Amino acid sequence: MADWALDPPERSRLVTNLITLQVGDRVGYRAAFLRSTGQFTGPAPFARGTVIALNAVGPQATIAEIAWDTTHMPSRVHVANLATQREIELGY
Repeated sequence: MADWALDPPERSRLVTNLITLQVGDRVGYRAAFLRSTGQFTGPAPFARGTVIALNAVGPQATIAEIAWDTTHMPSRVHVANLATQREIELGY
């Protein structure tokens, strides 16, 4: 079943279940996040880093602390805006 056919609570649960980051994962910004913020060029699309901590800030919100390989990137990012290195290679 396509995700657009699901009821809204089921759709949000589906998206939440896709986000599975762990400490030590290599990450970058998710393509959908970059498109939604208009970051087609510059350092953000190419930034890569390692998750050093995951902090729950609510029942459905987690902030990842990232040790970026490049400078001038925020050290704390919502996990919904991140993708693993493998997901980035697949176009997420």
